[in-house]
Amino acid sequence: MSISLTYFLNKKQKTLKHFVEKNNLTDYQSLVECCKKRGFIPCLKEEYEKEIVRKKQIQEKEVKPVKRKTSKTRKKKKGGNNT
Repeated sequence: MSISLTYFLNKKQKTLKHFVEKNNLTDYQSLVECCKKRGFIPCLKEEYEKEIVRKKQIQEKEVKPVKRKTSKTRKKKKGGNNT
């Protein structure tokens, strides 16, 4: 008896992205093969693309170089005449 992958992931409180990363899946076809081995009914390709591609786009937007100002070193004070 096969169960739906989305049902299984909801039951375990995991996301599709987490499942893909844990099983080192690179594309939808590898997800389908993994589901066949484990007895799951895979999600639709549209659901896969919606979840995975959306996450990749968010990660690409978040990765921005941080602009930092460098501070100048403090100059030593010259000692005065102490006589």
